[in-house]
This record gives sequence, C-alpha cells and structure tokens, in this order.
Amino acid sequence: MAPLLPLTLAFIAGVSLPVGLTLALVALLLMASRLRRSSAWAQIALFMVGGIVAATARSAFESDLPEPTRGVFEGEVVALSLAGERAFVTFEPSTFPGLGLRVALDLPGPEWGKGARVYFVGDLRRPDPADVQGQMDLREWSTTRRIGFVGVGRLFLRREAPWFSSLIVAARLACKDALDAQAEVEGAAILRGLLLGDPRGLSAATARAFEDTGTGHLLSVSGIHVAGLATMVYLLVTRVCRRLGLGRASLYGALFAVPAAFAFVLLSQFPLAGVRAATMTAVALLARASGRPTVGANLLALSALVVCLEDPHVIHEPAFQLSFIAVAALVLEPRVRGLAGLFWCSVVVSAATAGVQCAWFGTFAPSGVVANLLLIPAASVVLVPLGALGLVVSAVTPLPLWVASHLALLFVAFAETLASLLGGLWVVGCAGAPLLGLPFVALWGFRWFKVVGLAVPTLVALGLSTYIWPPSSSVDFVAVGQGDAILIRSEGRAALVDVGPDLGARALRAHLRAVGVSRLDWVLLTHGHADHVAGLQAILGSTSVGLVLARPMRVFDRHWSPVRRALSPTGHTLSETERMPTSLGSFQLDLEPPLPSPKTENDASVVLTVSGAAHRLLLTGDLGPEAEFALLRRPRATIAALKAPHHGSGKSATKALLDALRPRLVVVTAGRHNRFEFPRPEMVRRVLESGASLNGTHAQGTLRLTLDEGLELTSTVGVPIAQETRLRDDGLDR
Repeated sequence: MAPLLPLTLAFIAGVSLPVGLTLALVALLLMASRLRRSSAWAQIALFMVGGIVAATARSAFESDLPEPTRGVFEGEVVALSLAGERAFVTFEPSTFPGLGLRVALDLPGPEWGKGARVYFVGDLRRPDPADVQGQMDLREWSTTRRIGFVGVGRLFLRREAPWFSSLIVAARLACKDALDAQAEVEGAAILRGLLLGDPRGLSAATARAFEDTGTGHLLSVSGIHVAGLATMVYLLVTRVCRRLGLGRASLYGALFAVPAAFAFVLLSQFPLAGVRAATMTAVALLARASGRPTVGANLLALSALVVCLEDPHVIHEPAFQLSFIAVAALVLEPRVRGLAGLFWCSVVVSAATAGVQCAWFGTFAPSGVVANLLLIPAASVVLVPLGALGLVVSAVTPLPLWVASHLALLFVAFAETLASLLGGLWVVGCAGAPLLGLPFVALWGFRWFKVVGLAVPTLVALGLSTYIWPPSSSVDFVAVGQGDAILIRSEGRAALVDVGPDLGARALRAHLRAVGVSRLDWVLLTHGHADHVAGLQAILGSTSVGLVLARPMRVFDRHWSPVRRALSPTGHTLSETERMPTSLGSFQLDLEPPLPSPKTENDASVVLTVSGAAHRLLLTGDLGPEAEFALLRRPRATIAALKAPHHGSGKSATKALLDALRPRLVVVTAGRHNRFEFPRPEMVRRVLESGASLNGTHAQGTLRLTLDEGLELTSTVGVPIAQETRLRDDGLDR
C-alpha cells in the first residue's frame, strides 16, 4: 500500500492542474506501473483521476445552472450557519435538485436546523465574485459547496428540524448567549473568536494588533486550539486514571479527548483548520492508545483527504493552504527539543506560510516568529480550555467565562505590546510571493538535493515574480462599492484620487497591499461627498500619505467638516490643489481650472487629466450636465479613456461630452446592486452609440488601465472583459 501523502498529492494535482497536463501525468504513471509492476503507481494514477472527476463535476455544475428568476421555492435545509445576530440557511429547492439556495435571516430558533422544511418567496441571484484580491470570493466559495444562488426575499418554516439537528443548533445558541452575557468585557469578543469563530465586538485597534503581529489566526477557531483542547483533556483523564489505579489510561484519555475535539468542531460550525486538527488528533490518540505507531505525514494526508472528499475545491482557499502548509512544514522538518525546538518550529512555520500569506494578501509579518511563539501557548493552553469549561458549566455558573474574559484582556494587552515593540506588517505586494517562499523551499531542498535545492527554487522564484509583477505604470479603478477610489502608479510612485465610502475602506486597503503600495505621495479628494471621502481616516491610519489635496468651496463647507475632523488626529491638513505635482513618475497630470460658480458640490468636482506615453485619461469626479457643458467651452484634444461622471447616472456622459472627447473607453465606478441602479440604461445607450466600449467596477470588480503604447483594460480579479467591449489598440490619441 502506497503512503497516503503521495496519494493525497495526486488527488490535489487532479483537482488543481489543467486536465490535459493531469491526463499526461496519469498516462506516464500507468506506463510506469506496467514497467515496474508496482501497484503504488496505479494507485497514484487512480487518485489523480479522482481529482479530475471532481474538477469536471464542478465545471458541469456551473454550466448547468438555470437562469436567475423570481418565485416560490420549497426544500429541505442542508446547512444552517450562525454569524452574530444573523444566520444563513442553505436548502435544496425541490424544483432544482442538487442545487443549493442560500438565504440570510435574523437569528432563528433551533427548529431551523438541518432537515427542516422551508419555503422561500423572492428573487434569486448569483453570488457576487470578489472585487479585489484577498477579499472573500462569495461566488467561488458558493460554487465549491454547490450553492448556485442567494435569495433576496422572505423565508418561512414549514416543518421543524429533527431533534438531533435542533439540539445542535440549540447548543450553539446557548454558547452564543453565554458569551454575550460577558459582552461588557472586551475579552468576550476574543473568546467568541477562539471558541465560535465569531470575534464580534472586537475593537479596530485590537484587530490591528493581531494583524500586525501575524497572529490574526488566533482570533478564529484554529487547528492548534482544537489540538490543544484535546491534549489537555487527554492529559487530565490519563492522570486521573493513573491516580485511581485504572489500567489502559491512554485508551480512556483518547475516549474522552476525541469526542471533546469533535464537539468543539461541531459547535464552531466545522472550520477547516478544526476539521484537520480533529482528524489528526483523533487518529494519533487512538493509535497511541492501541500501541500502533503513527507517521505524521500520513496523518496530515488523511486529514487532507477527509477535507477534500467533502469539498475538493477547498484546496484553492487560503485557509486550506495556510493550515496544511504550516503543519506539513512541521511534519517534514526534523524535531528539535526544548525551547530551541519551539523557536525553530515558529521559524519554520513562518517561513513556510510567508509566500502563501503574501500571495493572497500582499503582506508579511516579520514579528510573527516571536509573537506566535508567545501567544499560541496562551491561547491554546489557557484561554481555549478555560473558555470551553466555562461554556459547559455556563448554565450553573458564569465564573469560568468571567475569568476567561478577563484573562483575554491580558492576552489583548500582550498582543498590543508586541505589536508596538516588534513593528507592523510589511506591505510587499502579491507579486513578491515566490521570493518570500524561497527561503523555506531552498532550506528544504538543500537538505535533500544540495546545490540543486538552492539553484532551482531561486531561478523559479525569480521567473515567477518577474512574470506576475504588475505593470510599472497603470491606473486602477478600485471596486469600493458605491463610490470612487482611483489608484495611479508609475515608476514606483503612487497616489489616490478619492478614497471611496467608509464601507469600502477595507477593500481599498486590501488592494493597496496586493499591489505593494505602502506610501502615497498624495491623495486628491475631488469633492466632499461621503462616497468619495469617507474612507480617508481608514487610509491615513494604515498607509503613509504625503499630501491631502482638495478644492473645497466655502458655500459647500458643510461637506468638508467631517474630512477636517478625520484629518486632525493624523496631523494632516487640507492642502490646495495648486500644491499637487504636475507629474507622477512617467505620467503627466493636468488640473482643469474650477468652475466660476458651481451650483452643487458635484459640479465643484476637481477634474484631472492623466497623460501616459501614448494615451490620455480624463477623471471627472461627479460632474453634472451643466458642468460637463462648461468643461467643453475650453479647447481640448480627444482622449482615449473617460471615467464616467457621477457613476453613470442618467444625465451623465452627455452626447455633447462624448462627441467632443471621442473616448474609446468609458469606465463606470459604481457599486454592485447599488440602489441607484447605476449605470442607468440611458447613459449606457449613449456611450455605446458613440462607439466607445463600456466597463465598470459594478460588473467586473477592480479594473486596471494602462496608458502606454497599448491601451489595455483588465480585471484584476479575473472577471473577463466582455468580448464586445474588449479594447483594441488602433493608434495613439489624436
């Protein structure tokens, strides 16, 4: 029998690699099995075929999805997940067997558990894809779980869930209520994260401290928490059994510890890392109790197979990659005992996961080696066991949870102290992932392949980084919801035009990190409406900014008072636009003079022309029709690209503006499913009739425009540009 590790890797290759390449590998392995007469190769080939079948099944699921519609749908609940004061019910409509429908509702009772009969009245729509890299891709997540639609409407209960499902939901609700009773202590939010995976109520400063120290995983149900709880139960039971003189103490310890681990996973709604840890811990403890030896690589492979057989495409998610790579690094490395061994384990895990962390989020936490070494034992050995005990006895006494909540405050203070002493995240950009992963790969390779283990990874990492590095000069229209945030980069310099709404600040920060921007030369606020300026405080708190530029009109000063309040704690002040440089790297920047007497804040928008090596882009803020007409009174050349005024409202992008500027491309910055229904059909019709192509952040996520010799527009999150609007370079601006 072949070891489990190569079989698991073969299955993962079948799921993730292109079908043609995988089939070629299968053919080679089958030939090798005939020549060598070894069943191991045939088993590996069989697992690869299984991975191909799983990948093909997903493609078939996506292609067979019906069109979104409106109506009444009845079915049986297959999953119920709790998230704060909300819940998400997934059921299979009788009219679409095998297809999941996910609906959000206020926190329900236990009778809504798995197996309940429900019916839904409303609209179906496809889940939204990610707008920026590193953001959760709800469409990808839903597809891997065979959820085809989300429902917008009302959900009704027709038949209650079976008693066992109701009991599980009731237990989860009881745990939530017990933790909510300690809500006046901020440490309760830490316990919610550690025990239920829901760190609701955590302050932004605390979350930032854990993020800066690379210990954000401790705010959720981590695999090490599950293993730590099981180990504590195991040691406690075996010690008691030995004191009582009972034989087979290891067996009794395993019989108590394994159910405790799986109960923890069950109550925390099956987090991936928890399932992995519970599987590995259960097999290891039962093997130890029966006197059988265990191999760490096989335990890891078995847990990966358990997770992948339930959901094969989970291998594409960052949680799977970070969790399994971290454990694989520990399994493959030789053990070192004592304090030096603990430090070495922390170094190995940090090195192994650095590339994955960077690939998904564009950041690296250099202080993670020390922070994890100090904070993981505090969470896994103290907080989780004490918190779990508190949940068990919460109906009798709240004392253990009260103590755990206050100890969590010390845990938070410790994390904040480490963050202040050790420094924050390095923003390196997603393209640096191969280089950050190089130290661990080279270290592991040198041990086995000597010089080749250093030379080959180095060449591969350099090649990959060069291939995926973003263009040196580009304009990114960042999808921040209903609002504007436009990132201009050239030759290592970067600046922002508008910062979007407050709710879009997280997406904007994620995009800046993904492209490796840690400093902005300036931020230009075109006008004072919240969908353009409300994200300023969040950006100033996470990114170094030189100047904050604006042109506020005294008559509209009420729009700018929140901006000035946001600036005061940071030491920044509003600078006049005259201080803005006339260039950024290779880009030339030209500000239009203000209108003499704008009637609205929108008409007072700052208008900026960005000129690249061959093409020009006009950024128009939220200009209205009258301001557009006034803009055309001045002589001007045509442009290649236009940012649609006012998010594509019905009166924006007038025929006169389009005829005068003759843009080949118009970009709309609007939120997906926005309540204004931007871009409006009449505006879309005018743009298409002018001969320009139309694309928008509402449909394609963050868009990247290059203004060099080849005018090119792409979606940074992989959403295809529609064929009829694909750009072709037909010469320079005239």
